[in-house]
Amino acid sequence: DCVLTYFAMLKSAVTNGAMAFRVAGRASCRRIMRVNVPSVLQARSFSASVSDAEKPWYMLGVEVTSQMGELPKDLREDYEIQGFVKGIEAKLRGTTDDAILKDASLGQKVTDVLSARRNEREAPLKEAQKKEAEAASLDLLVAAQEKEGAVTTDSGLVIRTTQEGTGATATMESQVVVHYEGRLPDGKVFDSSLQRGEPATFPVANLIPGWSEGLTLMKEGGKAVMTIPSNLAYGHVGAGSVIPPHTAIEFDVEVIEVKNA
Repeated sequence: DCVLTYFAMLKSAVTNGAMAFRVAGRASCRRIMRVNVPSVLQARSFSASVSDAEKPWYMLGVEVTSQMGELPKDLREDYEIQGFVKGIEAKLRGTTDDAILKDASLGQKVTDVLSARRNEREAPLKEAQKKEAEAASLDLLVAAQEKEGAVTTDSGLVIRTTQEGTGATATMESQVVVHYEGRLPDGKVFDSSLQRGEPATFPVANLIPGWSEGLTLMKEGGKAVMTIPSNLAYGHVGAGSVIPPHTAIEFDVEVIEVKNA
């Protein structure tokens, strides 16, 4: 049987441009194949070079490649692709080199290279998302500032009292029992104690800066709307999939109880 036609196809599937390579195996099966790949994973059909016996395994190879996620986009150099294919061959044949596999520095190198390339590839999209988030956040902050009774602090927090409290004022050493509802600039609610039907208790000093500052401007029994710029919220990191980076957020807050030490 001709050996490693699948691996030849895998090589061609993840390589940009034209390349020539030798398929290992018996002398009668060795051949030079020249393939043209217009873009990653958009190879032309090679069915003419695949025997009937090989076709099911060719299909499997294509399927495996399609499940590699973004990896094919980040394998760029010929030696990287060749080493990758050799690793697959060694695993299938049971001939892996333990010395290579135990070298932790090699794994770190792979991680560093792929991470750098992924960041490079994703940079334009992230920049576009940043500009979109900043524009939406600015609109939210300006709209909040224009509402009657709104106060903008030196830090940039916008707070508007909707019900004056009559009890104790929270300090950075306080714990507070609050009801709250948080929204993104588009109005989407991302967290709400009101929807859960149970107030939350927080140490004032352990909250995002905008919350901590806003609570110290409120009294027990008071209600307010806090519009918090990104730098006083979750900044350039965001909060998982809930709050995007560079996003201002807005909260309705009711201080039910202030617990001062």
